[in-house]
Amino acid sequence: MLWRRHYATEGDFSTYHQGDLRIPAQSFTVGTNTYSTRYVAFNQAGNAENLKLTDTWMIADQGYFWKDRIVTTLGYRVDQVKFKNGLTGRLSASDPAVLNGSGIVNEFYSVPGQFTQPQPSFRPHTFTAGVVGHPTSRLSAFYNQSDNVGAPSFTARILPPEAPPLNLAPPQTTGKSRDYGVMFDLLGDDRYFLRLTRFDTLYLNSTPIQPGTNVFQAAQGLGQGLDALVAGGRITAAQAAPFRVNPTAFSIDTASKGIELEAIANPNRNISLRANFSYSDRNRENFAKEIPPFVEKLYAFLGTVNSTGVLSNFGQNTTANPARTAKQMIIDEIEAFVDQTGTNQTQAFGSRPYKLNIDGRYKFTEGSLKGFAVGGAVRWASNNYMQMDLRTTLDGGATNPNYGKKLYGHTQEAWDFFTNYRLKADFLGKKNLTFQLNVRNAFNQSRVLPARYTNDFLALRRVYLNDPRSFRFTTTVEF
Repeated sequence: MLWRRHYATEGDFSTYHQGDLRIPAQSFTVGTNTYSTRYVAFNQAGNAENLKLTDTWMIADQGYFWKDRIVTTLGYRVDQVKFKNGLTGRLSASDPAVLNGSGIVNEFYSVPGQFTQPQPSFRPHTFTAGVVGHPTSRLSAFYNQSDNVGAPSFTARILPPEAPPLNLAPPQTTGKSRDYGVMFDLLGDDRYFLRLTRFDTLYLNSTPIQPGTNVFQAAQGLGQGLDALVAGGRITAAQAAPFRVNPTAFSIDTASKGIELEAIANPNRNISLRANFSYSDRNRENFAKEIPPFVEKLYAFLGTVNSTGVLSNFGQNTTANPARTAKQMIIDEIEAFVDQTGTNQTQAFGSRPYKLNIDGRYKFTEGSLKGFAVGGAVRWASNNYMQMDLRTTLDGGATNPNYGKKLYGHTQEAWDFFTNYRLKADFLGKKNLTFQLNVRNAFNQSRVLPARYTNDFLALRRVYLNDPRSFRFTTTVEF
């Protein structure tokens, strides 16, 4: 049934319409039944009343030595984090919500005030240290580092070494970062500066990967293969039990390094200029470190199983690709998952290695425009990394000549402008009063940029929607 139509002009994004699920669809009748739409809670984790409670302690120190030629900083922070994951249930046919029409049978609901046990608790901590040295009045050198341990994902569950349990809460995340460089006062009069910085960061044990197809779950390759081996009498249910798992996410590490060059110019008290150029190299690595321990035990067990005659049509089998044994199917599906998903997830999607920001400001200090200031900035970033073409063959069976080719999107650019007026307001007791108008992305650039292609590379699967031109007026009073 079609009851709403929206026309769009290709390339004119002002005519595009994503749709709004809050607008109810018209009800319709078929025979004696009338059908209408409503929201249904189909996701268990998404309907739990989860709480995260955090208590924080922090201590910091700053020291000056040798007539302030050496300045040091130290900091230590501890967080006590407690997760309270809410219990969920399913509505029964006799539930009042089902009887009054506000719910449907088997829909998930949150059990008020009830939480799973035990309630996980973590104590992440962060340590920072830095030093700045001034060997001369015009030259400075600096070094900073930080090490931290963070709370894991609230809802992710990763693969265990074996079952039970079906899955495990991920370990705490860890991170390391450092930056070091030099700053030079070009003329020695605090007007022109150059600053060069090198940085390195490492973020471990993050669990953001939740693939749509998860080979380790019951309805996928591993579960189906174990079912076939049990049904075929080659293994018992007890022998299969240690490998019945249900991970919902997989881990990955992220490493970044790069350089940043900043130039600052204040030729007089009216003009301020700043330019910042950076290059960063971001990589994702060590996909799913939790898989090898589990797979090692699984493969060792499968090596003792005779699956001859127990065939499986699950997965990538077609009439041209005969059914494999259940054991071989499990191995093939896991290897394909690790190869395809791992290769896909270790790509640095969205990375823009080169970035340049330039901003300037002119302040009127005399005459009829005294108190006014005007300025602007340009923000530029290089082409974003989209993905690698990993198709070995094209439709029709021909070899893909672009296999392994890296694909990039468009550059990103935006111009911003501002003006402000500052005065001492008599009606506020000579307090400083500032009016400011900001125009962001003044030329409406880079509104929609390509992010990812579909698997056949015929259309865009994902785009970046950047902020359109916007105006912001603010008033600030300093007390």
